[in-house]
Amino acid sequence: MSEKGSQITAEGADLSQQLAKAEAIKIDESYPGWKGADIHKMQTMAEIQGQQAEVLGQARDALASEFHEEWRKTRLDDAGNYEPREKKTTDESWIESHGTDTVDIANTTYEDLPSDWQAENKAAADVVVGLMVERGGKIDLEDDATRSEVGDVIHQAWLDRNPWAADGELGASFDELPAEEQAKDIAQVETALKVFGE
Repeated sequence: MSEKGSQITAEGADLSQQLAKAEAIKIDESYPGWKGADIHKMQTMAEIQGQQAEVLGQARDALASEFHEEWRKTRLDDAGNYEPREKKTTDESWIESHGTDTVDIANTTYEDLPSDWQAENKAAADVVVGLMVERGGKIDLEDDATRSEVGDVIHQAWLDRNPWAADGELGASFDELPAEEQAKDIAQVETALKVFGE
């Protein structure tokens, strides 16, 4: 085989591998920018995946921000002021720009929180956005089975992030939790349904 023939054979094998990888990737076309009409404008699978990641990231951040705002409302007094809640941060860039390692999380919007104080809301939002995507944005909380399923996913993810709680009252399955604890998990889905406008 000539040198040129060997090169063409190698390029063909490489192209076949790329196509096989591309075909293995499932593209979710249920989100804006992912429809076939938009996909043909993109040059690579990485661009398509990047678009999906960007949209999901925006959804997560919007929901995480709403979670923080819902919590802040619990600290709002009759005069319209938030009862302060000061916490320490280890976010070096935040400390440098604010000149302190203390943040009043109740009087700070999610977007202005240090990264370590955004982390729990982000992690919780990732789980709920995943549920919304998996279920096509439709979660019927009036259905007991659905409520139990999504509640258990949210609660188990929380336990994974907070292993200290595993041996206490909160270490149970969602259905075994006290009603007020179940309500906290379900409130995350209710917030998502409100934010994403079911």
